[in-house]
Amino acid sequence: MNKNDLANAYLAGFIDGEGNIGIDKYNRYNKPYDNYGIKVAISNTNLVILERIKSQFGGYIFTLKQKKPSHQICFQLTVRHRKAYNLLGFVCHHLIIKKELAKVAMRMAKRIDEDRYDHKKPKSIARQVKETKDYELWKSLMNNKSSRLTTVGRYR
Repeated sequence: MNKNDLANAYLAGFIDGEGNIGIDKYNRYNKPYDNYGIKVAISNTNLVILERIKSQFGGYIFTLKQKKPSHQICFQLTVRHRKAYNLLGFVCHHLIIKKELAKVAMRMAKRIDEDRYDHKKPKSIARQVKETKDYELWKSLMNNKSSRLTTVGRYR
């Protein structure tokens, strides 16, 4: 195993243990349709490690709210869209727990990206995503209690 493989395996361990892979549904500028994009989020109390990952893959870091005063301050790195796709490309084959979710997210991201620029398709992107087999697989993985490792969020 070379140095890069070791670093990717280490990062995959972070994502398996303290991260999540999700598909965001969002609507910018109050358009009549929704957009979709993938995200990878990693939470940790060590800001230095998250900043190092951010320097390689991008994204943004924010401080999570402390649930109890006795808890340590925790940070979250969130990487979205193409940057998340690139990140998953590096670590996917090293993932163990979230490997299937990563594969589905990458396939869906590729389809979203392709469909976004094909203006001849009459259906909205949201409808196209929902009609894919991957969307159904994603929902089944999300509903499986042992696979409840990701979030599907909505932000405006």
